[in-house]
Amino acid sequence: YQSLMDLHKTLPVAAIIEGRALLLHGGISPELTLKGLEDPTGDDLEIILWSDPSESLRGVAPSNRGAGVLFGPDVSFKVLDKFGVRYLVRGHSPVENGYRWDHAGRVLTVFSAKYVYGLEKGAYAIIHPQEPFIEIKTF
Repeated sequence: YQSLMDLHKTLPVAAIIEGRALLLHGGISPELTLKGLEDPTGDDLEIILWSDPSESLRGVAPSNRGAGVLFGPDVSFKVLDKFGVRYLVRGHSPVENGYRWDHAGRVLTVFSAKYVYGLEKGAYAIIHPQEPFIEIKTF
C-alpha cells in the first residue's frame, strides 16, 4: 500500500503539450502558474482537481462542489494564452455524449465512463501534432 501511495505522489496532475493543450482533471484559475502546475499544493491542487467551466460567468466564483471554483470564458482565454496553448482538455464532469466543448471551443470536457450517471456514451480525445489537433472518439 505504501509503495503505491509513494508512486502516486510522483505522478503529474497536469501536463502541457507545447503550443497545443493543457491537460488536467478539473480546471483553472487566473492565479494558476507553471510552478503551480508542476508542483501543485494547497489551493493550486484544489483548483486543478475540482474546478469546472461555466459559460455564464465572468471571472471565478465558488463551486457548489464545496471545493475548487467555477471559471468563466475570460479566465480560460487568459490562462491558455499565458501558457501558450489553444485548448484546455479536462475530465471530472459527466457530460452528454461523453464530451462537451465550452468557452468558444477552447475548453474540452471528456468523460470516458459510460453507463455512469445515466449516460450511455463515453469519449476519449486524441491529440495530434497537426490540424486538426484534437480528434474525439465516442463509444
